[in-house]
Amino acid sequence: MAKKRASGPSAPEAWIGRDVVVGVGTSGARVSGELREVSDRGVVLHYGAEHGRDPGHVFYPWNNVQAIQLPDEEQAADEEEPG
Repeated sequence: MAKKRASGPSAPEAWIGRDVVVGVGTSGARVSGELREVSDRGVVLHYGAEHGRDPGHVFYPWNNVQAIQLPDEEQAADEEEPG
């Protein structure tokens, strides 16, 4: 039996306007910025001075996106890794 979706958008659409961390490329590089758009083609991040970069927008196509996380989830995952 299929689960019913909760009303409202689900992630990542629900994260639009929030800072996120996106894993990109085959190397798993991580980039952070404000999630501005999610479409069937990919995602758009906005970078500002608070992200340590010149302000601007970058589009990442889905075939280049490995993961999208909220920063607090990334920190929890890093704490679980053996080190």
